[in-house]
Amino acid sequence: LTSAEGAGAFCASGPPVALAELVRELLYRPAMDWAGSEALRLWAIDPREPDTVHAAGRTWVHVETADDRPLITADQGHFVVEIGSGVKLSGVNLLDTDAGVDGTRWMTLMVAASEGKIYLEDSIIMSPGGPVKPIRGRIDGDIALRMQGNLSALQGLLGSMRFGVPVPVKPYLNLRPLDQPSAK
Repeated sequence: LTSAEGAGAFCASGPPVALAELVRELLYRPAMDWAGSEALRLWAIDPREPDTVHAAGRTWVHVETADDRPLITADQGHFVVEIGSGVKLSGVNLLDTDAGVDGTRWMTLMVAASEGKIYLEDSIIMSPGGPVKPIRGRIDGDIALRMQGNLSALQGLLGSMRFGVPVPVKPYLNLRPLDQPSAK
């Protein structure tokens, strides 16, 4: 049983051999994102004398910090796109071991391109109070998109992202320095 304060406590009764086996099988699970030391206390009480503690013991459980930052993985190392077209960023996965199954833990995700633009499919509608909050970037095409949301919402958003390289406005023009004469 767990108390409202989050401190685990239970009471078990039985023959001493069975209780010794039970103690060997105890499993301690710290709260997510918690590190530190916590006292573990054990008492042995004879049921015929419930007000008397016959044996007591105390030890400490030390929980070390863990590097449990979110991870991004991709099924493929690169995407091929032709100028003037786009490609869906498929196979990109966002992982976080302690994101919470209830979706209450939010994180920030930034997707950026050194060339071209990142944009969302037209079917994606961002609404105030929705599961994803845009922070920076235009969802209809920008070099970087930064947004906040829970793990499942951001993963869904990753699945609807596309990368594209727009066609230059006048691809037939060759740029040259201002002091260079034009060739005839």
